[in-house]
Amino acid sequence: MGEVETQVRRLIDESDIRALMYRYARGITTKDRQLVLDCFTDDLELDYGFRQIHGKDEFREFQSGSSAAPTSAVLQLERSLASTQAISNIEIEITGDEAAVRITGLSIHVGPRGDETVAQVRSLHYTDKCVRLAEGWRIARRQYTPQWTFVVPGILPAQSGK
Repeated sequence: MGEVETQVRRLIDESDIRALMYRYARGITTKDRQLVLDCFTDDLELDYGFRQIHGKDEFREFQSGSSAAPTSAVLQLERSLASTQAISNIEIEITGDEAAVRITGLSIHVGPRGDETVAQVRSLHYTDKCVRLAEGWRIARRQYTPQWTFVVPGILPAQSGK
């Protein structure tokens, strides 16, 4: 492969990896568990700090809340009623069929905490290892690192009378 073809392949790969990360964020925001799951390899490894997850079956169980409830473990909420996952600063280093990816993001969740509705904003970093499969790029390993969090009063559209 010539230099131009190599550069074009790298740009296409970077675009595909960014699209993968945006699909993940959309899946979190829309609570589309299957879309989130489809972003990972079958033998995925996730490290949330408080919990390590190995494989799609364990991840599916974690997402459903049937094991240690992810909402209470990650958030200062009883449950998340609405959320937005915003990612930026996607750094990608590709070596063959693997890529090291680092992402900065904000995770915003609204839900009950006691008698009030609150919004929790959390800054986070994802450090990922992605791999190229026949169906495209997937996340094989993810390290989740929270940076800072704050909680403020929140309101859902149904509560505002709109």
